[in-house]
This record gives sequence, C-alpha cells and structure tokens, in this order.
Amino acid sequence: MSFLRYNYGIYLSSSSNNNTLTTPTCNSNNYGIRLDGSSNNNTITTPTCNSNDYGIYLSSSSNNTITTPTCNSNSEGIYLYYCSNNTITTPTCNSNGNYGIYLSSSPNNIANKYSGTGNSTDIYVLSGKHYGEYPCLKCQHFKTAGVNKCFYEYGTTERDTANARSGECLKYTPTSAVYYISQSFFFKADSGVSQTLSAYIKDDASFNGDVQAAIYFMGEKITGWTEWTPTTSYDQKSIVASSGSITEDGVLELKIKVRGTAGNVYVDDISAS
Repeated sequence: MSFLRYNYGIYLSSSSNNNTLTTPTCNSNNYGIRLDGSSNNNTITTPTCNSNDYGIYLSSSSNNTITTPTCNSNSEGIYLYYCSNNTITTPTCNSNGNYGIYLSSSPNNIANKYSGTGNSTDIYVLSGKHYGEYPCLKCQHFKTAGVNKCFYEYGTTERDTANARSGECLKYTPTSAVYYISQSFFFKADSGVSQTLSAYIKDDASFNGDVQAAIYFMGEKITGWTEWTPTTSYDQKSIVASSGSITEDGVLELKIKVRGTAGNVYVDDISAS
C-alpha cells in the first residue's frame, strides 16, 4: 500500500503578497505551507498542517498573519528563517519531532496564546550571528490573564506579579554569561530638552550576572552602556539623555539588558523626568 506525497501543500514565493488563504488543509507533504522569496502581507486563517516535514515554513517573508494554525506530528511544527514581524495567533503545535516553533535569525515575531505538548522542544530561538538584534519570540495574552513571555536564545523575559514593587514587574531570566537578553521602553522626547530615565531594579540571591542600560534616540545610541548593579531589594537607577543629543521631537528608547547563568532580575516602575 502506498500514498501520494507532494513537495508542497501550498507554496507562495517570489513576492507573492497580499493573499488570503482560508481553512487550508495541507497534510503529508515535505512542506505543508511554505512562504519565501519576500512573500509578505499574506493572511492565512485556520490552516491544518499535520504529518509534514515542515508544517508551516516561512523564509525571508514578513508581516504575514497566521491565525489559529494546527501543526501536529511534523518534523518541525512552525519554522521561521530570516523573517520579521509576523503574527501567529493561537498556534497549536503538538507531537512534532523536533520543535513546536523554531526561529532562526527572525526578530520580532509574535505568537499569541501558544499551545503545545509532546514536542522535543516547544519553542526554540536561534539567532545565528545576529546577537545585536536580540531576536526573540513573544508569547502574549492580550488583555487577558496569562503569561506574557519573550523567548530568546539565551533566556526569557516575562510579566511577573510575585516579585513586583507595584502590581506587575518584568522578570529577566538569562542563561548566558556572554550574550545579553534585552527589553526596550519608550518615551516621548522634545527637541533640546534633556530627560532622566529611571527604573527600579532588584535581583534574587542566586543571580550571578550583570545589568546594563543605555538610551537610544530615533534608533541611534546616544549614551554609553551604564552598569546598573542590582541588590535583593528594589533600588532606583537612572541614566540621562542630554539636551544636545535630542535634536528634534521624537522617541527615546531605554534599553535594559541582562546576562548571567543563574537567578533572575526584576525591573519595575520605569519613569522619565
């Protein structure tokens, strides 16, 4: 007894943009659904991609929306390679041979309300040589209770209430003594007006790394990296954006990055003055 196996269930390439696919079923292929060659701004709703080598595969494709995909019993569930700003809502990735969701050099992709069991690894983020871009996968429950979490190659950040100073804080859990995990916080900037950006930080007794902060203006770093040494009690740390560096009305970005191989860092009550 034999069965028919195709290379692709659905294949969009060479700038196949602005397509809408509704409830496709793509099982038992090499690729269930594949987008590459700058296939952007496509909408795929409720796809089922089971028992493929790759359930859903995106390469060099951005700004696509994939809603409620089911990718079970594939070698790889959902695989993104050199992609950015794709939104995957309520993915279900069960019993895949390797990864539920795999990102390689793909920053700022968002997976909302991820569900997955029985995978070798549920979510894996490989940044390759792009450490400066801090590639990550964000799992978020918008306007509902649940875990808001960013997965990096070397750690996670997530919403935390147990260690908050006031309601909720951001918990960093790094896993590398070499590479940082980073989060950004944004503030309005007025031309020629200096600003002091502050945050309360602490760590736990097992934290063995370091914390650094810097300010960017309109995407360009305008301060050096400043080490913020945490203790086990919240303490306010500050860094100043000088008036001469703010050359027009725009946006200031406070980046706080953490590295270490044990313990956690908590950030709360971020402000500008």
